[in-house]
Amino acid sequence: VQKLYEKELPRLENSWQAEAEQMKGRIEFSRILEERGPARWPKFNAFLNAQSEFTHFSNMLIMNGDDQILFRYGPEALKLQANPSLLTAEWHYAEEAQELYRSYRMPVWLGAEGQGSLLLLKTVNNAAISAIAVPETHLHLFFQGRIMASSNRELSGQIKHGVRGELTGAPLPLIQTELIWPGSGNRPLLVVQREMHGYPLAEFLARPLVAILVITALI
Repeated sequence: VQKLYEKELPRLENSWQAEAEQMKGRIEFSRILEERGPARWPKFNAFLNAQSEFTHFSNMLIMNGDDQILFRYGPEALKLQANPSLLTAEWHYAEEAQELYRSYRMPVWLGAEGQGSLLLLKTVNNAAISAIAVPETHLHLFFQGRIMASSNRELSGQIKHGVRGELTGAPLPLIQTELIWPGSGNRPLLVVQREMHGYPLAEFLARPLVAILVITALI
């Protein structure tokens, strides 16, 4: 199971990155950011509200070449403005909302103002983690010691940090492993729990392989 998710997490990261780049492409194609005058930002705000794809990214910042914030969208954007160190972090924890975001910072063209930066925040919640959970496998995402997302909250009480192997004394027989999320800086920890049943070994190992192939085809 660990090897499956060692391959799955980078693939998921590539998928999220592609979503961010697709959103950037839509923004640049609209050419609203290249306009001048007071109507630019209300027009851009209306453009975002009309984009169904923007539901993947609930918060956004547009900055000029000097990292001066020109536009913000979403409740967390204002807090990012107050803490410049967060503008370069790959992950952001919103303490008040108790939500975790994956941050994507990319260059964006601002017309006469030159090249600026686009910062997109993707919400990483139960749904995002459940989407990569294969049958009979339960995923729990931790950040700074807090559980941020889970495919099965009922089993979060059976987590024993640092344990790789069978969880002894658990009501549901489980094998557990842990993986640090790919990337750099302060990253989440993914705890993977696999149910143990009386399958033959070959079938036990093959079942998650089949499931991960199905998930890969669907995403």
